[in-house]
Amino acid sequence: MLDEVEAEVQRRAEVYALVKSRQASFKEHPEAAVDHGELLYGEDGLPR
Repeated sequence: MLDEVEAEVQRRAEVYALVKSRQASFKEHPEAAVDHGELLYGEDGLPR
């Protein structure tokens, strides 16, 4: 049981580190954010 808890704590730490990394990346390069006008599919999942 303790191993499962430790694994969950480790997984959460890795996910939070990834999120922080992506946040920093977008703050440094906001132009890299997705322009929803350029997407090939609409919100309904159908091609535009």
